[in-house]
Amino acid sequence: MHAIWVIFYARSREFWRDRGSLIWNLLLPLVLVLGLTAIFGGQGQPSFRVLWLGQQDAYLNPPHLLSLSTVASQRAADIDQALHLLSMHQVDMVLDLDQRHFWTNEHSQKGPVLLELLAARDPQYVRQPMATLPIPYLDWLLPGVLAMNLMYASLFGVGYALVRYRRSGVLKRLALTPLTQGQFLMGQILARLWVVLLVNSLIFVGLHLSLGVGQQGSWLLLLLTMVLGSMTMIALGLLVAARITSEELASGLLNFMTWPMLMLSGLFFSLQMAPLWLQSIAQWLPLTQIVQAMRMIMVEGAAFAVVWPHLQLLLWQCLLIMLLAVVLFRWQGQGR
Repeated sequence: MHAIWVIFYARSREFWRDRGSLIWNLLLPLVLVLGLTAIFGGQGQPSFRVLWLGQQDAYLNPPHLLSLSTVASQRAADIDQALHLLSMHQVDMVLDLDQRHFWTNEHSQKGPVLLELLAARDPQYVRQPMATLPIPYLDWLLPGVLAMNLMYASLFGVGYALVRYRRSGVLKRLALTPLTQGQFLMGQILARLWVVLLVNSLIFVGLHLSLGVGQQGSWLLLLLTMVLGSMTMIALGLLVAARITSEELASGLLNFMTWPMLMLSGLFFSLQMAPLWLQSIAQWLPLTQIVQAMRMIMVEGAAFAVVWPHLQLLLWQCLLIMLLAVVLFRWQGQGR
């Protein structure tokens, strides 16, 4: 335990001494939250997502809105699920073609634009109150930004740092000490884990106090989700840094892993209108599970039983990736 504590303490002090990295980890999420809220939360966009319901004869004469090139439409099987997606900013309007009803999210500026487009050619459609409370864009965005910060801090904080240690000869020197491989890796994991949790906590508390962002679910469940998500990302970082010695290669591999997860996780925009095969691939990405679980807890107040499928997949991914990383890890890299 003493050896683990020494590695943990040394890595933690190294992080806090790197003022630039510390400021970046705190500043980037805040800038993204405020910037994306200003862009997507307060301005209408040129493309819209509409779900519609109706019998087969209802869409023989659909509203003109659905034929516009700027509108992506899809049939919904269930009104409750469609309204839930609307409240979560996954779609911009729900249409009932049989009853000539429609719903929009009052916290989205796309709603009024769609209302004008619908009323211009099909004024017989009547707006209905939502069965669920619409969620402000900032509340919807924050869990995704926290998950993104968790991913970057975990992946680069471990993966890039270990490659730098190997290239500079630090790992080679540590291999000559009584320190075991398991003790070294455990110290690295714990040092990065507490830093990630602390930074995310500071970001959330700051936004809660300044902008009134809420938390609907269990704090303990949210902490468990962040711990499990961070451990999974740390495991990916360890896997990348298991043997390679090039910092440029490490940076390229880490970015190669992060960008697909950013684009397919539903962090900034919904995949509701994406092809089903792409949605299926996205569900296997760790960041997708983290974002969905955190949104369910923070925005919807979901209980453990509801979030458990996401946590279960994260747990299995974490264990498998961590095992592979430990097996492949070498002090000097490239098998030398």
